[in-house]
Amino acid sequence: MKAWRWALLVGLCIAHASWADETFSGYLKNFSLVQFEQTNGDIEIPRQAVQESSLRLMWEPKGLDWSTEFHYEIQGLFGSREWMGDSQLLRTGAQGRYRFDDLNTVFASGKKSRGQQSLDRANVRLARGAWDITLGRQALSLGSARIISPTDVFLPFDLRVLDTEYRPGVDAIRFERSLGDLSMIDAGWIAGAEGKPEESAWFGRWITNARGVDLAATWIERPDYRLAGFAANGAAGQFGLWWEAARVSGRESYWRSSIGIDGGFAATGLWMLELHYNGAGEQDVSRYLTTEHPDAYQNFGVFLLARRYVLTGLSAQLSGVTGIAAQAILNLDDRSSFFQASVDRYLSDAWSVQAGYYRFDGDEEIAITPAGVELGSEFGWNPHVVYVGIRYYF
Repeated sequence: MKAWRWALLVGLCIAHASWADETFSGYLKNFSLVQFEQTNGDIEIPRQAVQESSLRLMWEPKGLDWSTEFHYEIQGLFGSREWMGDSQLLRTGAQGRYRFDDLNTVFASGKKSRGQQSLDRANVRLARGAWDITLGRQALSLGSARIISPTDVFLPFDLRVLDTEYRPGVDAIRFERSLGDLSMIDAGWIAGAEGKPEESAWFGRWITNARGVDLAATWIERPDYRLAGFAANGAAGQFGLWWEAARVSGRESYWRSSIGIDGGFAATGLWMLELHYNGAGEQDVSRYLTTEHPDAYQNFGVFLLARRYVLTGLSAQLSGVTGIAAQAILNLDDRSSFFQASVDRYLSDAWSVQAGYYRFDGDEEIAITPAGVELGSEFGWNPHVVYVGIRYYF
């Protein structure tokens, strides 16, 4: 067992005798989806049914001035055809980035199935006066834009992922200090694989409020890169407004920015509109898969391929137990789009069900050329999907 694991275990054993409270909870989830058949030029995507089943166990003891989190999740993925690789809709991608060490993520694999696991939280949080210190695997979100956050670069969810309830944890040391009722500083170190300096990052953030506007300045440092970001969130009458921008400089240089507005309607409805500029993307569709900024996608949380986007969202509660939601993304460079709609219903305090539809429009072409694979558009090549999910919380 590595030294950091022993240190964490010893610390928890010492704390065990003094904790004042603890909670044990979790969930069981199953998402069943059908991906429709689609022919994209040189490639045919067959009709396929896929299931993702997951069990998450969460143990959270706490004392008077400390708390801990331990979350373990195990997943089973089953397909009607031979496994075709990671899906953008399911949480099948590697989560080991920004983790010092990890479990054997994929512990079983077959032609039509895969078993994977994740120790997704393992941290201790200490409160000392105005200071909070968190050590270990934890959720870390640095952005404030509603849909795409340019400064939120550590394992953000792709917008197409079905289940986004729990953000993947990263291994970090985090220091937070209150500077008053509306101001704070937030800084720390995030570990790469085995703590290698070239894969790790430092971050710092200052948050305050001026005349009712929330302001945040963010700085992130890696050996070959630096990110400087700024965000503002406020209100104008009945509307919420936000703007967030980040400049990455170093081996690759680019800007990203999001600006948006939201508001309510009826009694329980919420709408939002956001414009996003992705300077790491390409305006030429033939360069989508041979981008000049590969590290942006590997290390800085970029997942969209083009530069200019319009994003909209809508949600409403139809009753105390039923809600609906919809979201659309329009790529202004190639005119492709992605639309999703869903309905949720709570059957009891513990059980809920969800059904939804994913639609992708645009040039469907996928061409195999001597230079590699070329897409006709960002979203058009994806087949439409329908899904049903059921969740049980305990």
